[in-house]
Amino acid sequence: MAAHSMGTPRRSRSDSAHKPFDAAENFYRDSDNADRSRWEASSLLYDLRRAYLPTMMANSQRCASLTATADELRRRGFDVDALLRLGLRTQFATALMVAAVLPDLLAALSPQGGKEDTPAEMARLEPPPGWPKLLDSFLEGKRLEGIDPPPSDADELAIVRYRTKIAITGEFGARVRIWAGTAPVDDLINWRPPPIDDFLAYDLGRESELRAESPRQQWVIDRFTKTYLTDWDTDSLKLEWRYQQGAEQPPCPPREMAGRSVDGNDLARAVAEATTKPVTHAGDMLRVLVPTAVRLLHEGHRGAAAAMFDAARHEEWESADFHNNYGFCLLPDDPAGALDALELASRLGYTETVNVGNRVLALFRLGKHAAALEVAERAVDRWKDLDTDSSYLWDFASPEPKLLDKQSPRRYLLKLAVHIANASGNEVAAARWEDIQRRLTATD
Repeated sequence: MAAHSMGTPRRSRSDSAHKPFDAAENFYRDSDNADRSRWEASSLLYDLRRAYLPTMMANSQRCASLTATADELRRRGFDVDALLRLGLRTQFATALMVAAVLPDLLAALSPQGGKEDTPAEMARLEPPPGWPKLLDSFLEGKRLEGIDPPPSDADELAIVRYRTKIAITGEFGARVRIWAGTAPVDDLINWRPPPIDDFLAYDLGRESELRAESPRQQWVIDRFTKTYLTDWDTDSLKLEWRYQQGAEQPPCPPREMAGRSVDGNDLARAVAEATTKPVTHAGDMLRVLVPTAVRLLHEGHRGAAAAMFDAARHEEWESADFHNNYGFCLLPDDPAGALDALELASRLGYTETVNVGNRVLALFRLGKHAAALEVAERAVDRWKDLDTDSSYLWDFASPEPKLLDKQSPRRYLLKLAVHIANASGNEVAAARWEDIQRRLTATD
């Protein structure tokens, strides 16, 4: 699973070679100063997003911080209400849906089916008030196309998995996104759900209208909170291109635009790449799901992390990223299922080296040593083409599942191949892979 800024899945080599700025780094530097008037715009917008998106941890200071940041942005000429309703709409809705179901999912997956079996920090998680009840009201007497309800005698885990899939995908998710783009700002800030009758009365066609209204506000969010151009929405890239050509007015005061420069050559490449991809909200979902999943995996909640990506991939079946991340979460416990998902991601166009490393590990865990080394060798033959983007990977030498943070996937692939060759008992293969590792890492 890729470990990029804000949990996004991809990054071009040209963009990573000279990143223009790091929004998180700017925020943590500026946040030492209580006077927000001295913060950069990127820090303010990063803080707006951080405080606005729903979480499961109570934070009495959240609303006060959000209000202070919003006031400073308004003073500088930013349309904060539009940023919340449009620029952050999809990320906000996804975070809200995850927060609404994750505590119950964790409880159902714990050994005894109760919160007492979860680590102390996770046991304190609570869903945003009113949202689980809204989901229950939505599900009453409703049969949803493509998602079969659990049987009447289903256990708690099956019911919770079903509710998770409903919450993150399909009609319920669409209605939450409509609410996120139309509700009073005070309701949004306080995560206050609408009455069920109002929720069910939303015209689902409104979401396409909101999407059409969002590009300029999305541009602001992308420009000031996303380090890498490959993480920007396609419309944001096009608007930035038009702005650089003098054909588009800035989405915020010009003096604030000067806080970040965007290289024209990198922008042109990003626009060309983005225009070949289908338009979905998978990117915004990943920006919420990946950091949540990483936290869960570190805490040992692999089933909960996998369940979230399983739900998401049914919403965006053509998104290779969701299949890849689902397979990654499964790998320690179900290498066969993980291999199926990882291979599907590869067929759908997921070309990052982390996918190769995970497929090799899955084959190794299944006892298919020769097949694992064949996959590794095909990849290593293209060594110069293999990316080095920081990735989360499983420690193949640990007796218990252990997540490794921000590893170079191609170096990991070499170490894994050496480990497999040694484990196979083939001394010739082991010596050969050790030689390959020395030769390639010497020039890496």
